[in-house]
Amino acid sequence: RVDDTTHSVYQADFIENTTVSESKEISTDNYYLPYDEWDYIKREYKPGFCKLYPKNILENDVAYYKKTLKDNASTLMGLRKMLTNVNNKFRQQRRQSQGEEFDLDALIDLYVDIHTGHTPSENIYLSKRKKEKDLSILMLLDISLSSDGYAAGNRVIDVEKQVSILFGEILNEFHVDFSIDCFYSKTRNYATYLSLKDFDEDWNKAKFKIGAVQPEGYTRIGTALRHSGALMEKRNTSNKWIILISDGKPNDYDKYEGKYGINDVKQALRELNEKNINSYALAIEANAKYYLPQMFGVNHYEILTTPVELLQSLAKLYDRIKHKS
Repeated sequence: RVDDTTHSVYQADFIENTTVSESKEISTDNYYLPYDEWDYIKREYKPGFCKLYPKNILENDVAYYKKTLKDNASTLMGLRKMLTNVNNKFRQQRRQSQGEEFDLDALIDLYVDIHTGHTPSENIYLSKRKKEKDLSILMLLDISLSSDGYAAGNRVIDVEKQVSILFGEILNEFHVDFSIDCFYSKTRNYATYLSLKDFDEDWNKAKFKIGAVQPEGYTRIGTALRHSGALMEKRNTSNKWIILISDGKPNDYDKYEGKYGINDVKQALRELNEKNINSYALAIEANAKYYLPQMFGVNHYEILTTPVELLQSLAKLYDRIKHKS
């Protein structure tokens, strides 16, 4: 199934008759971006080892979008309420010139200054202000063939798509800077990165594209994370988060698996961290418990099986990241 294609869906697509001999270069005139890959045994990068093809999906599925909203109306209402509460939260600003109450630490300093002959500061108040919007979120969906499977009776790809639609609705309402992308791969020579909703794209146009996505290919997570990081670096915000939704298992046709794949993902996450880009993983597969802890570490992932669980987790994560100090 690795070579199934959906040419009508993808822009600038071409016939991909990939074979087992994937170490050879594939000759193509199509635009791609080279990305390094980490060799954990040699403890060094393979420069420009992977070819990533950024694409835009052209097809819409309006019916899928409408059905998702209809079938999840109460869930969407609950999510909207949860995130409204998050957005209305206030944070304390210490040592302000005016505010709702006294800052006890500042009062102590004022008392000390007066009794030691120093000029005291007049900034002795606590002020509660809404946290400024300085946040970018990139949702990265794994649409490899494994997403065609089921978890707790739910088709994984549908969980991903429905969650993206519902969460996207709320993020758009709150004017959050966000993007929704997805990825699959067919060896290191053909990693595809699909933009469903670009940061600067109108949600009302992008939202119909999500339903058209179908499972394809394999899961070269490291390459996709590196490209997501490159996109994130261009955002003029200080609080940046990439949220990966996947089964959590690095896997590709050319032996991108096991310790090799896990360590490449770990290295890609280190690269993001060095760029002050935060990462979090949400997995829709019980077996992810064997992979995610090794890659993301404690407190940086969750394993869920239903759209409702996933949305609740996203709401909690949104609370955490929006008010991250």
